[in-house]
Amino acid sequence: QVDIEADGKIVNKAAGAPAETKMPKPLAFAVMRNCHEAIRDGLKECDAAVEADDMKALASAYGDLARCIATHMKFEDNGFFPFLNERFDNALEKAGITGDESVHVRDEKLQEELKEVLKGEDKEAIVAKYREWKEYHIDHLKQEEKNAMPLMPQFGKSVKGDPLAMGRAFNENVLSKPGNADDLPWFAGYCCHMLSKYGSQKQDGYTAMRVFAHGLQWGTTPEQWKTVLPEIKKNVPAEMWDRLVKQVDIEADGKIVV
Repeated sequence: QVDIEADGKIVNKAAGAPAETKMPKPLAFAVMRNCHEAIRDGLKECDAAVEADDMKALASAYGDLARCIATHMKFEDNGFFPFLNERFDNALEKAGITGDESVHVRDEKLQEELKEVLKGEDKEAIVAKYREWKEYHIDHLKQEEKNAMPLMPQFGKSVKGDPLAMGRAFNENVLSKPGNADDLPWFAGYCCHMLSKYGSQKQDGYTAMRVFAHGLQWGTTPEQWKTVLPEIKKNVPAEMWDRLVKQVDIEADGKIVV
């Protein structure tokens, strides 16, 4: 149902797709970048709980967000960052993104402290610790975006922008590493829910969610995608799901054959 033309353009052959519809190019590694946006969206829900002076709602929103972040950081530590360091002369280690003093070490320490105060009932302590962690985490995201994201277009050029080559690299170096995909279905559902609800800094809700979901489809095996697809479907509005089906044939198999 999807054809890649000689010029690299992708044509959606899904039933119901308008004639000659050009499918947006899938970018598997966009899962990493748009997860950052889903995390920012999750912080909005935590902020709303703080503003409402509802510590139970904060604990719930943060609990889901922390689960998402845990998988995302596994993707980075056990796959994405080593992949980039290997290809780009340890660029991330030189920037302090990886290594013994990495941004993840400090972030995990602050999260442990936040989880501990959330067990109590001292609202001032909870809010103060949440804000301390949030400030650091936003800076953490910015540091990664500044140092890691510019390397991806260089990798894309090295494979001539081939979406399948990028998808295979994502699957091999991120999803296939031991333990990384253990919570993949829930993670994908959460990210798609947040992105569809709030969008990103530069994309509306549908576009931000579509970039994530379409990229993941092109970075997963058929078996992996079958576990992910139901979670995405139940976590996005029906109207957006219908657009995904028509625009990018989201119900087709995962594209990576191993």
